[in-house]
Amino acid sequence: MNDQKFEKAAIIINKLLKRFYNGKNPKFENILAKIYMEIHDYDKSINILKGLMLRYPEDVFFRYNYAFCLWTKAREIISKRERKVIETLEAIRNLEKAGPIFKAILYQKNHLSVYLRSYSDEKLLKTFDFYDKCKIMYDCVKPNYETCKNLLEFDKRREVETLAKIEENNQKLMKLIVKYYRFNSIQF
Repeated sequence: MNDQKFEKAAIIINKLLKRFYNGKNPKFENILAKIYMEIHDYDKSINILKGLMLRYPEDVFFRYNYAFCLWTKAREIISKRERKVIETLEAIRNLEKAGPIFKAILYQKNHLSVYLRSYSDEKLLKTFDFYDKCKIMYDCVKPNYETCKNLLEFDKRREVETLAKIEENNQKLMKLIVKYYRFNSIQF
């Protein structure tokens, strides 16, 4: 992974999981999900993280990674130069899922303070850094959501215009075909 050879890393971790862990190890599955995010295979990453969240519902880090993956996929869709309406709708759905997850994690922070005190100071510091990142991500979701809503209207108009041009070109093509057959039928 440090050499940026994510495809090779994914193959190795998949083999490791199958051979030694019966396909289930939260640490390696989480790493595999992060690898898939790096190579922009968000669907595989999301599926892995969903499985981890089902098996470990108390783990906020899996929920955070899931929400982060949804947000990242939405950001990638938003940044495309050419988008289909269906892609923009998917980005909106992803942001609608990610926002409440970030919010729930932040809400949970207040109720985990007793549990977190049992950690060493270093672990506690990392945990609060994590919540700061989560707050930043939560704050990013709303403007991205508004951007998606605006892009959706733009994408719908562009799609209607494109379909109209296609229909116009189809009509022209049909006229040319009719003229061609009429011309050929007169010669015989």
